[in-house]
Amino acid sequence: MAVNLDTSFDEKHVEGRLPLAEDKKTPNLHQHILQKRRKLSGQRCQCCACGEYFNKVVTFDLHRVGKFDKDRRCLTVQEMRDRNMTKTQDDYWLAPITEKAKEYFKKRRAN
Repeated sequence: MAVNLDTSFDEKHVEGRLPLAEDKKTPNLHQHILQKRRKLSGQRCQCCACGEYFNKVVTFDLHRVGKFDKDRRCLTVQEMRDRNMTKTQDDYWLAPITEKAKEYFKKRRAN
């Protein structure tokens, strides 16, 4: 199915998303996502709802909160920072490091 990227982000999933602006003079979230899109590989992914990039699928899952079919949404940037999520230099979100991982790296550095 051919998709016109100027007017529809994804025709199969239009409901529940902001529509694209009819002309390029009025940009919105989805046009920003399309302009910023980069090649993803491995576990790296991009959220279709907020446009943020994540280093792993687990991190993507952490940024989605609420109950399905009720109040499911993305965390804001501030909420992600409050949960100790950080960004790489490449602009990918990382999950907070666990205590178990901290101990592992502490032991490795000691050797």
